[in-house]
Amino acid sequence: MRFDAIRVAGPDRAEAGRVAVSAQRARPGGAAVGARAAFFGLAGVFIFILALQLLKTGAGGLKPILDAANADGATNLLGFAWLGSYGVLSGSPVAAISLSLFSGGTVSDVEAFAMLNGSRLGASFIVLFVGFLQYVWHRRSADGLFIARSAFQL
Repeated sequence: MRFDAIRVAGPDRAEAGRVAVSAQRARPGGAAVGARAAFFGLAGVFIFILALQLLKTGAGGLKPILDAANADGATNLLGFAWLGSYGVLSGSPVAAISLSLFSGGTVSDVEAFAMLNGSRLGASFIVLFVGFLQYVWHRRSADGLFIARSAFQL
């Protein structure tokens, strides 16, 4: 809040005149705000790329787990990704892992595509389940179920 001047009320008004009060906080200029936004944007991109590289490096360690679970072939990997997205309650980490496995040469292109589809199906079911819980517990509106049905169509 900024006060340019305060007028003193009463008989001493003529003598007091204007009393300047500076209550304005110093704010950085437009260039400083732009530089700060650019810094945080570049730092975010760098951290994102670093996370993808770490995920790609760590995904090679999943090969023994996939072998132990007999997750060979597109159908088995589709189910593995579907169950994996149930486990983490999201399909995005499973999709990222499938692409990391593909870039590391652990799975073929068809198997990676099947894992992507499995992660999407599992994520859609999670949305459907959360919508059903909202319907049962909170209110009897079918909005959450409609959103979940729309997620299956995409």
